[in-house]
Amino acid sequence: MTFLGVQARADLSALHRLCEQRGATVPLLAARAALTQLGAATGPVLKRGEGAWSGAGISSSLSLLSLLCKVNTSQGPETEGLRGPPRSAPPRNWTEAYEHLRAAVGAGFGEGSPQARAMDGGTVTAGAFTDLAARFHLNRFSVELPRPLGGAAAAGAGGFGAALEEALAGNVAGGTGGGSSRAGSAVYLVPSLFNHSCEPSVDVAFPGGTAAMELRARRDVAAGEELTISYLDSALPRAQRQEHLLKGYGFECRCPLCEEQRED
Repeated sequence: MTFLGVQARADLSALHRLCEQRGATVPLLAARAALTQLGAATGPVLKRGEGAWSGAGISSSLSLLSLLCKVNTSQGPETEGLRGPPRSAPPRNWTEAYEHLRAAVGAGFGEGSPQARAMDGGTVTAGAFTDLAARFHLNRFSVELPRPLGGAAAAGAGGFGAALEEALAGNVAGGTGGGSSRAGSAVYLVPSLFNHSCEPSVDVAFPGGTAAMELRARRDVAAGEELTISYLDSALPRAQRQEHLLKGYGFECRCPLCEEQRED
C-alpha cells in the first residue's frame, strides 16, 4: 500500500475534533507526517505522473526535519539544540494525539498489522511522534490563502462588482461568514533556519494563492549581513512580543527594535 493509502485508511476525524476544540495545529501536522513515515516504511513505490516516489525517498525527505531545532521536552542533561523551558513530559495535546493516531491505525489496518507493529516498536513510536511535534512546534509557518469565490461570482455573473460583494460578505466556498482566506500550517526547511528579528530584513509572502512561499528583502541588504524574518506580528507592543517569543520559542529577543523600545 502506498503512503497515501495509509492516510486514506486511518480515520483521523477524532483527532481533528480534539484539535479544533483546543485550537491546536501541531498534533495534526505531526500525525500527517507520522502517517507519511508509516506509508514509506510499510508500502511500495508510489508512481505519480512520470516520476516515482520511493519509500526510501520519502523517509529521506522527512529525515531533513532533524536539521531543525526542536522544543525541549525533557529535563535530562542532553539539551543541545533544544529551545524553550525544560518540561517533565511532552504536552498533553501531543500524547493524546498519538493515542488517537494509534487507535486510528489499529482500526483501519487491524491490530497485528505491519502498520500497527510499526507504531508499537518500529519507525513511528510515541517517541518519534513527540520528536516530530517538537520540531513542528518551533518551525511551522502560518499559511493564509484566499478562498475561491462561490455562487454567482464564481460563474462570472455580475462581473467584478458581484465578486467584490461576495468576498466582503464572506460568502466563500465552504460556507458563509467564514472569512475570505483559508489558514493552515506548513514547514519550509530553508526559511525555518532563519533567525528572528522584530525588525526583519526579509518578509515572508504567498503571492500566488498557493502554499508556495516567497522570501522578499524588505530593504537593501549588505553583503554578509544575516537574513532574518519575524516569527510574529512586529506591530505588537514590545511586552507582548517578548512574552510570545519567550513562551513559544524560549528566548528573549534583543533585536535592535526591542533594544530601542526597552524601558530603562
